Amino acid sequence: MRFLVKGETPAWRRLVAPFHYLAITHVIKFRFDWGWPLILAAITMTVFWLLPVKPAILGDAGFLKGVRDLIALLAAFFVASLAAVATFARSSLDKPMEGTTPELRGRPLTRREFVCYLFGYLAILSFVLFLIIVIAQIIAPSLHMLLSDEWLW
Repeated sequence: MRFLVKGETPAWRRLVAPFHYLAITHVIKFRFDWGWPLILAAITMTVFWLLPVKPAILGDAGFLKGVRDLIALLAAFFVASLAAVATFARSSLDKPMEGTTPELRGRPLTRREFVCYLFGYLAILSFVLFLIIVIAQIIAPSLHMLLSDEWLW
């Protein structure tokens, strides 16, 4: 039995399409995708480590609960923004980006394509982070039983 109609894109390809954003090349894209997030994460971890009273990471009053609530809002914003950009009737969005144009597999992207890839990636990343945080909060009591408090400040 065939589940795929001839000429139709397989479901798995549609599900991983937002991750094509990572294949986009541009001179400064690496800084925004990896550089700044890693620097900010290192600063945050250092501040948490240096505090005399260690903040709770998990639990109802933990840091991740606030992050989870923020990600829930951002995910909705990214999905709404993706829908708006994809359907917005403005011809300037279909022109190549000015300056050094970002490329996907050697093909220059239009403004609409780049922003759609960006919002699609941010939306799927928000959903994945949300699920990771929920799973972390579910298994936190078991982690407290298995690991010492030094590991789980």
